[in-house]
Amino acid sequence: MTPQRQTRRRFLGAAALTLASASLAACGGAGSVAVTSSATLAGTGGAAAGTGTATAAPTASSAITATASPPATSRDTTTASAKANAPAASTGKTEVWATWGAGSIVQKGYEASVALLNQQQPSVQAAYVTAAPWPTKFLTAAAGGVPPDAIICGTGQAMQVVAWSHKGLLVPLDSYVTADKVAATDFYAPAWREDILAGKQFALPLEVDPNFPLMYNKALFRQVGLDPTKPPATIAEFDAANQKLFAKTGDTITRMGSTAPWAVSSDANTLLTWFTMFGGGFLDPASGKLNVTTPQNTAALDWLATNARAYNLDAVTAFSKTFGTNGVAGALASGKIAMAPFVSATYQQLVDLTKTGATHIEDFDFGFLPTATAAQTNKGWLGGFAVGQPQGAPHPDKSWSLIKWMTATPQGTDAWASVNGFLPAYRPSPFLARVANQTGFAWYLKVLDAAQTTPPTVAGWGDVPADAFHAVLYDPLQNKATAQDALASFQSVVTAFLATYA
Repeated sequence: MTPQRQTRRRFLGAAALTLASASLAACGGAGSVAVTSSATLAGTGGAAAGTGTATAAPTASSAITATASPPATSRDTTTASAKANAPAASTGKTEVWATWGAGSIVQKGYEASVALLNQQQPSVQAAYVTAAPWPTKFLTAAAGGVPPDAIICGTGQAMQVVAWSHKGLLVPLDSYVTADKVAATDFYAPAWREDILAGKQFALPLEVDPNFPLMYNKALFRQVGLDPTKPPATIAEFDAANQKLFAKTGDTITRMGSTAPWAVSSDANTLLTWFTMFGGGFLDPASGKLNVTTPQNTAALDWLATNARAYNLDAVTAFSKTFGTNGVAGALASGKIAMAPFVSATYQQLVDLTKTGATHIEDFDFGFLPTATAAQTNKGWLGGFAVGQPQGAPHPDKSWSLIKWMTATPQGTDAWASVNGFLPAYRPSPFLARVANQTGFAWYLKVLDAAQTTPPTVAGWGDVPADAFHAVLYDPLQNKATAQDALASFQSVVTAFLATYA
């Protein structure tokens, strides 16, 4: 697993450019790539797939949440100094603001889409703007009454759509959606749902980030007597494979079956991943309110704690530090681990590492992450980005034309995806059909089709202190609390915290 998703985007962008050079008239080229959340491994010291080859930018699950705003306040309380310091509208064009810049392939993709819109609909006169520093520039502009026409908001753990809608910074799009007959069925259902708050549509899904396929080493499976054509489908099969693949010399671990399951990116992402795979989650499906004290979540947390005790938390952390600068890709290539939640750039890095190493890329294959039962159909969760219209947008109708073009048209979505390799949330996008059989893309699309979960779309979720997630995860791992007690404590603390946003 690799850190804060520079991972998938780096690979998908590179793959898209390869595809473009072969069969598309796509523009754009190589450049630094924004980082977004992904799976990571505890104890790697921040080293993981591709960390030396891309430029980190503020992301949905890290830098953005680090600048979380306080509970909602009325826009009427905007101070005179805030208005005075707010940036003035710079171009008079229909601007969409986003975090990506510095010549990144992400920026180039969205610029390509905007350029095509200007050709197709010259009256819109759209422009892509890098809103640095992110998200301060947007928040300052909104407070000063001079927002852009459109804003690309993080979903996933960042919860910007939720937070900014709750604060009155985004306006509902329902009248536009109805008038232009934008159909919910044209989007991946979880992505569509997470932009609806209190029954109103505050954004349209732009791109989706499916988490996660499982990468595994077929050669190591054969070596220990496991069927290389059948990756573990259930938690029980995953445990059995881990036991067969585990090896140590004395007290020193020399090989593990999988990366540490208690370290899937952030603590919050770890919990969401395994709650999902055990059939649970953070919210009660009926009421939509926080409810973590369920049998499924307890089983997931008990399982993580059992693994930490069985393999020794400290020993696994020390072993993880031997992965070096190539992180999980290097560990997979060298045979130190046999399985990991799959991130596409890890695969891309693996391609390079196996060209001259002892293993070959043909030694690896993919499957779904294991679920508690074989019958479970929900096999992952989605993050991503959406596009909303800020309150006070200077050109609201043109803003809608831009939002619809980027999110809900075949041409608009294909234009950016063909350059930056993001996966459109819009199902009819030609890009999705074109890459469906490509390695890497194919497995992301399979998880995309099977994933039914998103992080909680409740006001304040993006502001929940990281310590709360760390305590509920690591107290059972370190034998400081039972799973039930840790979940009950989290329920109490976070319920009280979220009540301040009601």
